[in-house]
Amino acid sequence: MRVGRVSLMYRTIDGGETGYYDASKKSWVPDSSYKPAVETAIRVAKRSGALELLTVPVPAPQEVRS
Repeated sequence: MRVGRVSLMYRTIDGGETGYYDASKKSWVPDSSYKPAVETAIRVAKRSGALELLTVPVPAPQEVRS
């Protein structure tokens, strides 16, 4: 699931694992604390639930050098 340009998240088909993509590590990170947000997003995407705000992992801002 892609949440705008903010986050990439996943849930396995059986629902046993949930996580997000960490761009700084360039790898997927299992994190069950986001399971409720992913479940809500799936319900909203399937139009079987009301629109709700989601809690998603957002990386901290980084200094840009020019």
